[in-house]
Amino acid sequence: EPEVVVDTVILKEADDKMLNTYSAIAVNAEAPFVDADGNAVSDVYVNTAGADALIQWLMTEEALAMAGEYGVAEYGQYLFYVLENAPVYAGEIAAATEETKTIRLSTTTSVNDSGLLGKLIPEFEAKYGYTVEVYSAGTGKSINNAKMGNADLILVHSKKQEEAFVEGGFGRVVDGFEAERVSFIYNYFVLCGPSADPAGVKTAASVKDAFAAIANGKFYFVSRGD
Repeated sequence: EPEVVVDTVILKEADDKMLNTYSAIAVNAEAPFVDADGNAVSDVYVNTAGADALIQWLMTEEALAMAGEYGVAEYGQYLFYVLENAPVYAGEIAAATEETKTIRLSTTTSVNDSGLLGKLIPEFEAKYGYTVEVYSAGTGKSINNAKMGNADLILVHSKKQEEAFVEGGFGRVVDGFEAERVSFIYNYFVLCGPSADPAGVKTAASVKDAFAAIANGKFYFVSRGD
């Protein structure tokens, strides 16, 4: 059998429309939680103190620096960048107690599978005595997991879904911050394809024009579908 050669390269990147911003949101203990069928769920316990501590620590100069530097040593390039207007927390952070020591974090695959959480979380746990249980899935599933009362905070990257989460009463403002959504790091999506670039993606004026060219030309397009 001849060897299969996968000829895939990055054709479009660093377009402003491909900006991918990550936000942390603490779950509101009084939220209208529902089960998978949409039925109301009661008696949900949310570790608000633990969620506060983790979000506050993620916004410290120490954690932001770790996030911004992650990837350089391992891969020779930055995987995440710190937003210029990212909030910096300099207040007190509560240590874990027997009641608050377990924190449930519902997050997206990119911050988990990239290894970023594996770098940050152990540092936080060692400093403050918490244990962070990570549920990792696509942003939609991670948000739904929190809506069912299975998370104390979320760390995701879909502004529209995050705003709907907050508007639905599921988010709350953490002490030291001005809004429910605490945005702090970002990176970029990339559009990949064959080096021959039959759709003319590379020369398209923007990523939106590139997608239009793919659609109008009925070229094959592969996505995770989530």
